Amino acid sequence: MTNLPGGIISTIKKTYSKITKYLANGYDCYRCKKRVRGTTQESECALCGRMSCPDCLVRCKDCGRQICHDCHILCRNCCYIICADCSPKCAGCGKPICSACSLKCDRCKEPFCPTCIMTGSSRISYLCPGVVKHDILCEPCLTDRYSKLEEAIERESRVKVFSKNYKGKVYYSKPARRLSTSLFELREEALKALCVTTAFLNMELVFNVRYIRHRALHGNHIYYLWQATGIAAKKNGADARNGKSGKNGNRGG
Repeated sequence: MTNLPGGIISTIKKTYSKITKYLANGYDCYRCKKRVRGTTQESECALCGRMSCPDCLVRCKDCGRQICHDCHILCRNCCYIICADCSPKCAGCGKPICSACSLKCDRCKEPFCPTCIMTGSSRISYLCPGVVKHDILCEPCLTDRYSKLEEAIERESRVKVFSKNYKGKVYYSKPARRLSTSLFELREEALKALCVTTAFLNMELVFNVRYIRHRALHGNHIYYLWQATGIAAKKNGADARNGKSGKNGNRGG
């Protein structure tokens, strides 16, 4: 090298200095092995501390921290990226969920994903709001609090229904109770909720049944929801004598 011209030697030294500095400040991505220039603070996984290139880093939806490809998980419901520190596990299925998708049971306070919590919530919707409070309940808490609900769902087909247009005499025992269901997409589901609530209250018939159609708007889309109302009561002895005990009444509108 001593025989080389001074200008070439100076250029080689500068190039060597730049390469040394680059190698000292850079790092290899643990996943793709790409050589990356940058500081460790910008490219370090917040969980495991491994160095990753920008293409192999992702950001947690909940906390916003950067995590590597191996440390991220997907929310069971929305499939957004979350890190292990931010993701509670669904008490029902055990899968990770993000904070936006996590629903707590109002009774046991455990986190659940929408799929698991809807198993209980969809069944409690068959009970009229005036009869029970519509809490968000997981399946075990729903079964524990409303142990008769499953039996009521099985017995709803035996409830006698008399439309508001029924012209005959309805024999029933007092006290009677006026019921109004939640809103349903189908009219048949609203009627089912009315019958389930009647069976849940240990009553055997519901009369003066009518349907209310509610107009709803979602963006530019107009649709309708149904609500059923009626009066629930127990059968009177005269009902059997008049031949109405063996079959349902008029379930029409």
